[in-house]
Amino acid sequence: YMSPEQAAGEPVDQRTDVYSLGCVLFEMLSGQLPYPANNAQASMARHAIDPVPSIRESRPEVPEQMDAALRKAMEKRSADRYGSAVEFVAALGSVGKLQDTSMWQTQPTQVASPRSRKRPKRTVAVMAAAVVVAIGVWWAWSLASAGAGAPITSLAVLPFANLSGDAEQEYFVDGMHDLLISELARISALTVISRTSVMRYRNPDRSVPEIARELNVDAIVEGSVFRAGDSVRINAQLIAARPERDLWANTYAGAVEDMFALQAEVARAVAAEIEAELTPQEEARLAAIETVDHDVHDAYLQARFHHAKGTVEGFREAIHYYEEAIERSPRFARAHAGLALSLHLLGVYGGLPAQESEPQAKMHAETALDLDDALGEAHAVLAGIRSMFEWDWEAADRAYRRAIEVDRNSASARQWYAYHLSSVGRHDEAIVQARRGLELDPLNPMGRVVLADQLVNARRYDEATASLTRGLEMEPGFDRASELLEWIYTQTDRYEDAVRLRRERLARPETGGTMAALLAQMYASDGVEGYWRWRLLNLQRADEDGYVGPSAFSKVYAELGAADTAIEWLERAYEERDGMEMLNVWPGWDSLRGEPRFEALLSRMNFPAN
Repeated sequence: YMSPEQAAGEPVDQRTDVYSLGCVLFEMLSGQLPYPANNAQASMARHAIDPVPSIRESRPEVPEQMDAALRKAMEKRSADRYGSAVEFVAALGSVGKLQDTSMWQTQPTQVASPRSRKRPKRTVAVMAAAVVVAIGVWWAWSLASAGAGAPITSLAVLPFANLSGDAEQEYFVDGMHDLLISELARISALTVISRTSVMRYRNPDRSVPEIARELNVDAIVEGSVFRAGDSVRINAQLIAARPERDLWANTYAGAVEDMFALQAEVARAVAAEIEAELTPQEEARLAAIETVDHDVHDAYLQARFHHAKGTVEGFREAIHYYEEAIERSPRFARAHAGLALSLHLLGVYGGLPAQESEPQAKMHAETALDLDDALGEAHAVLAGIRSMFEWDWEAADRAYRRAIEVDRNSASARQWYAYHLSSVGRHDEAIVQARRGLELDPLNPMGRVVLADQLVNARRYDEATASLTRGLEMEPGFDRASELLEWIYTQTDRYEDAVRLRRERLARPETGGTMAALLAQMYASDGVEGYWRWRLLNLQRADEDGYVGPSAFSKVYAELGAADTAIEWLERAYEERDGMEMLNVWPGWDSLRGEPRFEALLSRMNFPAN
């Protein structure tokens, strides 16, 4: 029932109430909302854009004068509506030819018997009065019953609507959405779903209860952002899912420089509404939010936008914008943390050798923590570097536990911790962390891959296959899931299935069919050895186009039975700090175990005793 100007965060007056009352009357007379939609975002958009509906389309018996009165009450521009509820009631009353106002005074009512009762001429006006009373009764009931459902301990923040209508502002709107998730995720009493999963509901075709059920949360936060120059307004609404009911809504306005403070204010309001208890540290953090100037904030949001793409090119773009933000504001802790993360992942994804990416990432992570020790993102990056690059297993474990302590809702911190735990042989603990990460990011197929990796290291191939199959159902053709499933097929003597999966990926238009035909030919002529020789050729071609770590070559040579060559590539991987953290557990290197040079490598890496 929110008017277009209220949804946009613009000034409101009594004409906004006239709009809402018109919507209520429309629903009472027709049995449906004037702008039906599956969620609040879609509804607000329809209120702002769609033509004003005529009730006579669904109820032709409604008098034309009443239809005209309703449509005037629901005009898009407040200036085109009735100036007050009194004017609206007068227009409704004119349908029954009654202009007097005595009906609004409380008078004793004579009730006729059903048989002798006649339809009163004042029906419409009296109904309007009843609606006003009913709204008051409903509002009082809703306030009293808002907490009547089960306690809210988990929620998801759906993507914000861009009310500016400017596609170039999408990065800004997405950034506001990302920041609110980050602020809420730091509240330890709440479980908050990760951004990757909720982004699937950018244009939802499901109702709030359906979305809540799919994400396994108690409540949903919806919102919108309107930016005009250096000013911004955020509308936020909290909706309980079981049963569905509106709990709270508010509008926050300020300058772009105040965005962190505005998001913290929204987070505090949501926590207060659901009675989530904040620790003293959380209270202090939400109260002490830094302010950055317009250009720095804009560069930071651009960086987050590109980083979220999860690609090598996205990380490179993010690094550019983070560096711009840091150049303008050297003590901006969040920018240092974000830059550390993008650099670290650029190395992990093969966009840069670890020897180049990790020292830079470590420097910025430590700078971020010197400025703000409560940045879980920076702790997680530092932990990843200590585990994957420095092989300082105890320090990595401490850093991961600290990352989760300050941000228990970070799916990525738990998933990275799972890899660390698995690398040192603590497989059961690794699987627990991977499953928790999946709960926090349930619709991200990468979470299925992370879980499958830990199951593979524990030699639980059937469970790993089930996890990957589910990931491919969520996102058909997802490369990381398909690649790991292909490898499992090779380890369980299902080479026909492995070749089929690989050829399916190669058959995509962007890939081309030359390598697919070559794979079929080599497998047909030389069987298993032909398959692995094709894998080796494929790696060599990829290395010509970019960087491929030596550990990948070692794995293929191990499968070909070329132990000496596989260990030589491992020696290179050791020097380049590439993929060695899994040397202790990866099944693909089982054929090398017992070889003196291989065991010497294990010894040099100082893996802790299980």
